[in-house]
Amino acid sequence: MQLVAARISAPASTARPHLKSPIREVRPGYCGGCGKPFPWTEAALSATKEYADELDQLSPKDRKELKGTFDDLAGDTARTPLAAGRFKKLMIKVGPVGEGVLKKFLETVVTEAAKKMMGL
Repeated sequence: MQLVAARISAPASTARPHLKSPIREVRPGYCGGCGKPFPWTEAALSATKEYADELDQLSPKDRKELKGTFDDLAGDTARTPLAAGRFKKLMIKVGPVGEGVLKKFLETVVTEAAKKMMGL
């Protein structure tokens, strides 16, 4: 089994503390044993959600909808295309500066398929 290192400059561990198993995942943001996000992935998603809460251009409903897209963009699921479409729709309201910041936060955690759908 090949161990995968983190893509972000956060400390990487070769095991999930609760599983005691080596990292075997192709996507280094998530544990191959349980599927949960690694700490650096959780930190990036948390920071992105925190930034979304500060976007005055969006209504509270829009902010909630935007934050709901992040987890789906970070995983290859049936909801990923839906999340990418919602993200793009909401970026029109956010404007280019906010969109750039959000994309910068997300580029380290979203899947390659989601990146293509989002234009990253």
